[in-house]
Amino acid sequence: MKISPRFTHVLTLIFTGVCFILFHQQNIQAQTNVKSGTIPDTSFAIKLYQKTSDAADNGRYDSTAFWLAEAIPVFKKSNQWEYQVKSYYLLCGLNYRIRQTDIAGQFLDSALQILTAKTDTSDFLYAAYYHNKATVCYVVGDYREARKLFFKAIDIYNLFPETMNRKIVSSYNNLGLTFVQLTDYENAVIYLEKCLDLNLRYNPENKYLIGKSHNNLGVAYFDKGGSESEKFDFDYFGKQSFQKAEAHYQAAYDNYKMVLSPPNIALGQCCANLATVASARQDHEQCIVYYKQALLNFGEDTDNPFPQVATVYYNAGISFKIIGQLDSARYYLNKAIAMGKSIYGEKHPYLADYYNYLGRVCIVEKKFDEGLTNFQQSLIISCINFDDTVYTHSPDIKQVLFKEEAMRGFAWKALALREKYSMNLDLNDLEMAVTNYYLFNDMVKVILSEFTNEEAKLNFMQSVHENYGDIMELCYQLYTKTDNPKYLEDAIYFSENEKSATLSAFIDNSTAKKNSGMNERELMNEMEAQEKLYTYENEFKNLRLNNVTDSAMIAAASDSLLQSRFRCEKIAMSMGEKYSKYAAWRNDHKKINLADVQAMLSQKNSSSLEYFLMDTAIYIIALNGQDYVFSKVNPDSTFYNMIVDYRRSTSDFQFINEDPEIAYSTFTQSSRALYNTLIPESVKPLIQQFPKIIIIPNGILSYVSFDGLLTTEPEGRNYAALDYLANDNILSYANALRFIESKENNKTPDRNYAGYAPEYDSAGIASGLAGEEFAMFRDNPGLLKEHKAEVRNAGEIFGGDAYIGNDASEWNFKQTAGNYNILHFAMHAQINDENPLSSKFLFSQHTDNNNEDNFLNTYEIYNLNLNARLVVLSACNTAGGILRKGEGVMSLSRAFMYSGVSSIVSSLWLAEDHAANKIMSGFFEGINDGLPIDEALHLSRNRYLASADPVFSHPYFWANFIVMGNNDPVQPIRMFPLKTATFIALFIMMALGLFYFFYGRKVKRVRI
Repeated sequence: MKISPRFTHVLTLIFTGVCFILFHQQNIQAQTNVKSGTIPDTSFAIKLYQKTSDAADNGRYDSTAFWLAEAIPVFKKSNQWEYQVKSYYLLCGLNYRIRQTDIAGQFLDSALQILTAKTDTSDFLYAAYYHNKATVCYVVGDYREARKLFFKAIDIYNLFPETMNRKIVSSYNNLGLTFVQLTDYENAVIYLEKCLDLNLRYNPENKYLIGKSHNNLGVAYFDKGGSESEKFDFDYFGKQSFQKAEAHYQAAYDNYKMVLSPPNIALGQCCANLATVASARQDHEQCIVYYKQALLNFGEDTDNPFPQVATVYYNAGISFKIIGQLDSARYYLNKAIAMGKSIYGEKHPYLADYYNYLGRVCIVEKKFDEGLTNFQQSLIISCINFDDTVYTHSPDIKQVLFKEEAMRGFAWKALALREKYSMNLDLNDLEMAVTNYYLFNDMVKVILSEFTNEEAKLNFMQSVHENYGDIMELCYQLYTKTDNPKYLEDAIYFSENEKSATLSAFIDNSTAKKNSGMNERELMNEMEAQEKLYTYENEFKNLRLNNVTDSAMIAAASDSLLQSRFRCEKIAMSMGEKYSKYAAWRNDHKKINLADVQAMLSQKNSSSLEYFLMDTAIYIIALNGQDYVFSKVNPDSTFYNMIVDYRRSTSDFQFINEDPEIAYSTFTQSSRALYNTLIPESVKPLIQQFPKIIIIPNGILSYVSFDGLLTTEPEGRNYAALDYLANDNILSYANALRFIESKENNKTPDRNYAGYAPEYDSAGIASGLAGEEFAMFRDNPGLLKEHKAEVRNAGEIFGGDAYIGNDASEWNFKQTAGNYNILHFAMHAQINDENPLSSKFLFSQHTDNNNEDNFLNTYEIYNLNLNARLVVLSACNTAGGILRKGEGVMSLSRAFMYSGVSSIVSSLWLAEDHAANKIMSGFFEGINDGLPIDEALHLSRNRYLASADPVFSHPYFWANFIVMGNNDPVQPIRMFPLKTATFIALFIMMALGLFYFFYGRKVKRVRI
């Protein structure tokens, strides 16, 4: 393979230039002088600098170091310090591209010395300093420091007019790539899309910069697709992110070919990326073609190949493992490691990844000890002050430097120990695996706490869901082999940490803020920034989903979202640095204590059924105050079909009504099958000891109403006569065990109850909903006729406030909601599965002369300052929504948990108006009588069924309402009636006045 002489001399010229400048600069004379012969002419030096800058902007680096070596002495002698600093920046950039970070750092130090002497930190050139320093941090793998410095650079750039700050494009680009490394792909895509947009606007003719933006955006989408796939088992054709990645890579390649010719580092990077896509598509022939082109462009056969060759070797190793050629995979991974060490030294996240993947090859080869040695080496690289090569030893997470790599190292080390056990049956291996999974879980929580946007958290937790499935299987294995409750305790801990992790992280974050000494102004600023972020995320996502083509509108929405995320990231980083207590509280992950959980359940007179659902296994943890059971069920191939049938036969009114016999048969068969699967014989004795059952579902089970499951075989055709689980058991639900505990509000509300029952105007609704949303509203069979009576009745029961008709507006709700202990929604709700942030409650369309649109969206609920203990969502499908692995259903009811509500009554499907009125009226009477929330709902439903017409005894009418969270009684707010309070106040004032009058006169007489 022949390489052009020009290419082979690039590195030599750079190093020559470096030495030339660093050690002989003082002896170089300017090439031309002015006529006086005393002041050098800088025009030629400026032309050389510009030539160098243009070459770098177009991906050509030949002779650039030599040109700058000619120019810098002239700038120095003529006191053109700005150009001198800019030249140092260019040399820094040249060196960090070839991973010569020490030399790059020296140039930065030289630039800083000049800046310190000549200007202040607000100078435009300081932005470039922070940008370059951040990029050096990125190259050495310190991504969190890089992120902080890129933010500093962008802050300074934003101080200057748009015509000056076009260098901000490069900072957006590198910040986006930093977010890729931090696995925050949502932020990565936003910043890299902004970079592409700005390059198309500022540099439409520069095919290199446009190609570079496409290439990097492809990187973000490809890694995003990988996170959406489970355990690196790529489903290329099922992942839209992969499709987008390939389109951007191809656009990059097309742009590069217009202006660059091989060998070139940019072309090499693009070819390497196209190879990863071909590998994901399992097009291995094309993959090899791209890898060869990449190696050609990186100068593999030259004396000085570019460092990116190591990445190609690594990716080639992955490709060969995927197709089962393990010897080739091992060969290329070892080459990547050898070259990586020479480039990055002993501490770099890339090198940790190389060892991790080599360890995975060893697992497939069943060379477990060798695999464990590789995983241990990955952990050594990922940590500071840890060099223990004995794989039975593990670092403390406080030693971890590269968090994502360490997280993966712990997980793969645990898996290798499990596989090793299968060969030697040594239980010590399984116990060590549990220890490593605890460390894995700790790293998951630390990484999760650092994300500032919900979508990134959800994607991250989805990417590790399968790891938690492995953990549950391990705990079950150990429990069955040893009968030791410790492993049941471990299973509860891991299951709890995986369930609703994003919601839990949000609540933990809020608690940390309250306990870390942050002042009200800081908390308010953070809340306002978060509220804007949710608003802009919702707006931007809706533009995409609605295929809006107005480029100006999209650009404006994208810019607003970017600036909002930028602000939230800055606030989060500032809080973490300023408040040590905040970081400590946020990352405090207490271990589950089985005795404490059982004591809590005993107080509630309850059992709990916690589920962990995998494709081929269901893990069931049953607990009460006296006993526990840990079961595993392997459902047959019909299980998921049974869930679909059950859901359809309970919630689809059209299906139920069209052919009642088929609907009945479908319901009874699916209900019985699910009961037998989800409540096996091993569990039944435990839940029969107490009347109450708390269901903690997982995955698709979140859509199942356990209340409607049949405990015996049906007889006859009468729904009212069937034996439902809810007949003898009082059921409630929770996202996780932690959510069933009592929760104190920050502020005691002033009043007991507020209910909202709007009047709807179809024209007003149509103007505010998208076409498809309005069609769903218009065709909704659950027409509201009795919702006003429902709210009025509840208002009378509690002596509360009923907002009826036009008074039930969004503005009134937001102004009053924080004053109430119980909030009651009797209205329509609209669920948006494609963009859960846009799911909404439909208030009255009366405007109240304010800016509210009367659609209360999910993203608005997140930032409500509520003090309510109980929220009742007597609306349609408020517990429904899209399912996210590891998190649950992205429902409207979940949004209220974000706002601090601990108890929620919601509906799993459309609420029929008459039945809802009956059930809710009885429910509120029970709450007012001091019953626990679950008992109040249970009693009301039983009364409804006892008097209901047989047609209205179908589970469709009553099994949709569920209690989520804390089911303890709602303590009423004790208030005097207004007239009584006024009378008492006047009486006290009169008494005090008389007392003062007589006491004052008496004192006066004594003194005389």
